[in-house]
Amino acid sequence: MNIENEEDKKNSKVPIPTQWLIVHYKTMGMTGEQVSQKVSVSASNCNRIYNKYLTTGDVVDLNRTGRPPEIPEKDKKMFIEGAKVHPELNINTLIEETKVDFCKMTGSRILKGAGYQCKTARVKWFIPPDDRELRLNWARKYIKMPNEFWRRVIFTDVPDPVERDQWQVSVLVWGAIKYNQTSILEIVNGNLNAAKYLSILKRRLMRNLPDLRDSSPLDVVEDTLIFQQDNASVHTANEVKTYFQERSIYVSLGRPSPLILI
Repeated sequence: MNIENEEDKKNSKVPIPTQWLIVHYKTMGMTGEQVSQKVSVSASNCNRIYNKYLTTGDVVDLNRTGRPPEIPEKDKKMFIEGAKVHPELNINTLIEETKVDFCKMTGSRILKGAGYQCKTARVKWFIPPDDRELRLNWARKYIKMPNEFWRRVIFTDVPDPVERDQWQVSVLVWGAIKYNQTSILEIVNGNLNAAKYLSILKRRLMRNLPDLRDSSPLDVVEDTLIFQQDNASVHTANEVKTYFQERSIYVSLGRPSPLILI
């Protein structure tokens, strides 16, 4: 989560014309972070000014009589529930998503009071719920296969593109691994379709793995190689199937969809 500087406090004075400009940008659908970049005012102040406009119809501060009103319990609960469902969001985005009317500092205080800590989420592998049973069944099917079998299998994949944040570019990389061998990695420009995949196979597969040849049933242990890939549409396209058939390469499509890095 982002941390504001000391001068970005809620009570910082923002000129009235700038406040109306903030309202204009927010009305156009821009986020607090986007508006902040345009007007050089903290995102929390931008959100506060816009929320004040929605409540009062004006950007001028009303005269206060006594201490500020307490945050409604329903807003606190909604904000905390939002953090549970979307722990990856920063405080400013969470305020916008839950539509609560308080600043970043108050949001941080509420979350800390609920036991939350501000930290960067660790990058980890995620298995979509629908794929968990498929992957488990696949593992159970092959768990008793001997080591000699696995020495014959060539695993290949193009992992889902990963974008860690707005500054890092997503890339697709194709690769294949065998027990004692690896292929040359291929960087894929743009989206991967059947034509690009077929081009990779023609340029990389036989060049890197010349031992591929006519194969035998999976329960027979010998030197025959097994080309393993998932059921992605580019893998099952007719022209790709024809490529393997013409070269008598055994292709296994039993593996479920790949893991996703988040």
